Amino acid sequence: MQLLDGARAVFFDLLDTLIRINESRLPAVKVYGRRIYSTVPLVHEAHLADREVSQEAFLAALRDTVMEIAQRKRESLAEVPAIERWRGVVARLELDEDEETLATLLTESHARALAAAAVPVEGARAVLERVRGRGLEVALISNFDHTPAADWILEGTGIGDL
Repeated sequence: MQLLDGARAVFFDLLDTLIRINESRLPAVKVYGRRIYSTVPLVHEAHLADREVSQEAFLAALRDTVMEIAQRKRESLAEVPAIERWRGVVARLELDEDEETLATLLTESHARALAAAAVPVEGARAVLERVRGRGLEVALISNFDHTPAADWILEGTGIGDL
């Protein structure tokens, strides 16, 4: 580990470095003729089905919001927090209720579903243990758009202690 000589800490990115989302742990859904693995069925069932929002209407609101946010990100070169995406979805659905509360519920439901589908990248724990064993601090950086989900992921994948 000569590369780390003189270092006090090592930073790791979260997604696709320490953990990955195992899509097969998510339900499949048909989106515009394509089968994908997504949190959509879980989020819909948990919070929108009883509000008489069809999964198709939910998907359309999500698609339009994601496209709008992608444009904003291209223009501003800034990340957009997950709650902003779900606020946009709720606004498009035009439901007669507290939009902020529902957006918060959708954000958490989506994030918990992703956390449940997360698995450590092969060898991640061993690398972290080796770095810690050399007396170095370990830090996490990520552009993941919901901080509590990162905590849930680390706990659920068994690497949060490192």
